[in-house]
Amino acid sequence: MIDGKPDLIETLAREGIELRSRGCHLWGLCPLHNEKTPSFMVDPEQQRFKCWGCGEGGDVIDFIQKLHNLDFKDALRYLGMKPGKPAPIDPKMRRKRELLADFEQWRRDKYNDACDFYNDIWHVLRACKDMEKISQHAPMIHQLSQIENEILVLSEGNHAEQYELYSRSI
Repeated sequence: MIDGKPDLIETLAREGIELRSRGCHLWGLCPLHNEKTPSFMVDPEQQRFKCWGCGEGGDVIDFIQKLHNLDFKDALRYLGMKPGKPAPIDPKMRRKRELLADFEQWRRDKYNDACDFYNDIWHVLRACKDMEKISQHAPMIHQLSQIENEILVLSEGNHAEQYELYSRSI
């Protein structure tokens, strides 16, 4: 159980849906409509599905509702969950979610600060009227490429690159 919900992949397997790994996602034939080419994608980490053929998507509860034409409460019962009671939250998952939220907040703050600093440097340099004034700001000029790299990593980099930047800043 994740977040008190049954695992989506296990539920799909119990429903007889075969999935094959392709990259970081699982793919199979969509059980919600007839098709010959797999368009049903499952993200195991996010515990979400999306069919690119019929457009349906969601979590394990949404899947059971759509597959068996059930309302929300009946889907919860089908999955062995109790309607009206909040699902118990795994402390490890809660901590992981908190750490990810903290990291994402750090990433946004760092990105905004880097962009502001980059703009400040350019604003100062544009105000310089001659080379003597520009040379006085040489240390700032040398920081431009580092700041550009940080902005690129924070906006388009993968998690490993972002974490490396994070670990250097703490």
